[in-house]
Amino acid sequence: MDEPKKPSWWSAVHDLSWEKVKSAAVADWDKVSAGASKLQRSVAEQAIAFGHGAQDIYGKAGPWTDEVEAKLKADWEQTHKDAVNGWASVREAVKHGYESLASKKS
Repeated sequence: MDEPKKPSWWSAVHDLSWEKVKSAAVADWDKVSAGASKLQRSVAEQAIAFGHGAQDIYGKAGPWTDEVEAKLKADWEQTHKDAVNGWASVREAVKHGYESLASKKS
């Protein structure tokens, strides 16, 4: 299996942080999406991880906003430009990853 694509801002710290919360974040996504998500599990995990890492980078700007979404969309499209799963299909999973880390910080 190919190594998941990561944005330029992703670091080893994000890898460690994601490994600590991966199981809980994905399990929570499974409950929240309740089968509504048509993403393959591996893609959903990648999108949630992306949002999780982005919270560290963009979270200083605050909660999910149109501005934050625009930055994340650009990052996703740059990193995954050849992917079948474009922003529209991963948006909710990315947002889940971003917001689930934010709620743990408060």
